Amino acid sequence: MTYTITANSGYRISDVRVDGSSVGASSTYTFSGVSSSHSISATFASVASLSVGGVTLGDGGSGTLKSGVTKSGYGITVNLPVTASYVSGTTVTASYNFTLAKTVSLENVGGTWQFPVNSSSVAGARKIYIPVETKDGTYTITFNIKALDPQATALAGYNVYLTDTKSIALTIDGSMYEDDFTGNS
Repeated sequence: MTYTITANSGYRISDVRVDGSSVGASSTYTFSGVSSSHSISATFASVASLSVGGVTLGDGGSGTLKSGVTKSGYGITVNLPVTASYVSGTTVTASYNFTLAKTVSLENVGGTWQFPVNSSSVAGARKIYIPVETKDGTYTITFNIKALDPQATALAGYNVYLTDTKSIALTIDGSMYEDDFTGNS
């Protein structure tokens, strides 16, 4: 007698047990020469996934920041690719402490997560500005990615989230005032 095990949409077979012993994540199992009682059970798991690519910092103009270095007073942009399937409510936040600790929510723009439009930018740029008073040094920007796994939530009876964290170093070396070429008259 052959049994076929089929997972519902959004789930996969995690394990099949025959007479209490695992036979792996097989979608079929055949009992041969049956002469006594047997048991068969299957365990299912969510197929939800969350994949986070590499973080790219930019200057908002000419491209990426060379070696992750900028001067205080300038702005930076970010691109963070996130691929998620069978999840809902994906959120991405960035935390940094150039002068004061701050956390901002990123927005999904064309498949990558970026800073929101900065209200201080006359061009409506998606960037954060490094305060001029920021001391030279290396700072860490930490990105926290979180998505609800509805299938695992249904199985567990409480909210289950997929999470990931990415960090990138940003070095502040100098001030935008060093680039002021107005000269003294």
